[in-house]
Amino acid sequence: MSNIGNYIKLLRESKNYSQRKLSLISKVSNATINRVESGISMPDPDTLKKLAPALGASYEKFMAIAGYLTGENSANNHNYTTGGNLLLKEEMEAIDLISHIKDKNLRTWITDPSSIDYIVFAKKLSDMGIDPDFVYNEFVSRIMKKNRE
Repeated sequence: MSNIGNYIKLLRESKNYSQRKLSLISKVSNATINRVESGISMPDPDTLKKLAPALGASYEKFMAIAGYLTGENSANNHNYTTGGNLLLKEEMEAIDLISHIKDKNLRTWITDPSSIDYIVFAKKLSDMGIDPDFVYNEFVSRIMKKNRE
């Protein structure tokens, strides 16, 4: 399965859409959605343009994941909806890993944009030898303490 196919499937499932429902919303055929999600075919830019708003995603991010935006064009002209950050290599790897998670609630949480940002941040902390759970717990306890004051 391709990264773009994985990503589309994750977004679709996080919205509890069937392929048929996504087809009706996006005006992309059910067969095309199935082939893209299965990795049988690569979506063209027009298909991505129709799918992105139906899934609440950025067209530019879809284009980058699908490999249409590369090099200078991608880096200089396209920012994504996740705080203006460029699509990270870690995000691409995460999309592939997430597709293997069977628990639907966990997959829904993970595909939420704020969760993806946290997961990437936690991985960077972990790579630096810092326990991300400690940072998270410390952050939450300080916010709660501040709210009590």
